[in-house]
Amino acid sequence: MSSELSSNNPSSAKDFFAYLLLFVLLYTWVTSLGRLLFGFINVAFPLAVPGLPDRSVVFEQESQVLKLQFSILLVSFPVFLALARWMNNELKRGVMRWESRMRKWLTYLTLFVAAVTVIIDVATLLYYFLSGDFTIRFFLKALTVFVLGGGAFHYYLRDARDPQANTEKCARPFAKWISVAITLALAMTFFVVDPPWVERAKRFDRQRVQDLSSIVNAAQAFYDQRGALPQTLDQFHEQGPWYVASLADPETGSAYEYAVKAATDYELCATFSREGSDTTQPGVYPSVKPYPVGAYPQDRRGSSFSHSVGRQCFQRKGDQRGK
Repeated sequence: MSSELSSNNPSSAKDFFAYLLLFVLLYTWVTSLGRLLFGFINVAFPLAVPGLPDRSVVFEQESQVLKLQFSILLVSFPVFLALARWMNNELKRGVMRWESRMRKWLTYLTLFVAAVTVIIDVATLLYYFLSGDFTIRFFLKALTVFVLGGGAFHYYLRDARDPQANTEKCARPFAKWISVAITLALAMTFFVVDPPWVERAKRFDRQRVQDLSSIVNAAQAFYDQRGALPQTLDQFHEQGPWYVASLADPETGSAYEYAVKAATDYELCATFSREGSDTTQPGVYPSVKPYPVGAYPQDRRGSSFSHSVGRQCFQRKGDQRGK
C-alpha cells in the first residue's frame, strides 16, 4: 500500500484519501440508517417488561437517538453521493485508477464485515426462534440488518470482480433506490420526533424541574444546619452546602417563587410551557407534589414533579425528605 503514496505516482495520494473517505462515509451512513430504523422499531414496538420505563420515557429516549442519527445521515449520505460522483468522473478521465490497491483492500474489508454481519444476524434469528423468544420487534431488527448487510455484500462482491463494469451498470440504480429509502426514513423522522420549538419548550421545562430540585435539596441542607428554613431565595446564594446556582426561570429570567408557609413547610412555584409527567429519575431528586394555587392539601406525601401548562406550585417540608 505504501507504493500508492510514492512520489513517482502523483495520483496515488488522491486515490488513497478519496477511497478512504468514501468508505468511511459508507460505513457512517449505513450505520446511521440502521440505527434510525432501529429507533422507529423501538417506538412502534416498545418492550412491555415490568420495571422498565413507561412508553413516554422510552419515546423521549428514542427521540434523542433519532435526532442524532437523522443529523448524521442527512450530512454523510449526500457527501457520499457527491464524492462518489466526482470519483466516477475522475475514473472516466483516467485521473484515478480503477485497480487501486486501496480500493481493493477497502472493498474486501467491506465484504468481510458485511458477510460476518449477515451470518451473525441469521444465526441469532434462528437461535431466538428456536428458544421461543421470537417477536416482531426482533424480527424487524434482524431484517434491517440482513437487508443492509446483504445489500452491501451483493454490491461490493460485484465491485470486487469488475469495479468498472459494476460502477457503470449498478452505481446509478443503487444510488437511486438508496436515496429513495433514505429520503423516506428522514421524512418519517419528522412524524416521530417533536419539532424544534416543542423540543425547546421541553428543554426549558426539564431545566425548571432540575432547578426546583436543586432548591429542594438546598432547603433541606439549610434546615439541617440551621434548624430553620431560609426566608428568601437570596439566602440560597450564601456560601454553604445550600448554595444554588440558578434561582431564575431559564427562559424568562424571572425568579422562581418561594414562600415559607410554616416552621417546616414551604412552597415552590414555576411556570411551565408544556404538560409533563415526572421528569426526574427515581432516587435522584426529592419528590414533591403540585397542587392548585391557593390550596394547601393536608397530604404531605408528594410523589413527582408532574405538571400541567402554566403556573404550578409544589409543597415541601424542610425536616423530612420522604414525607
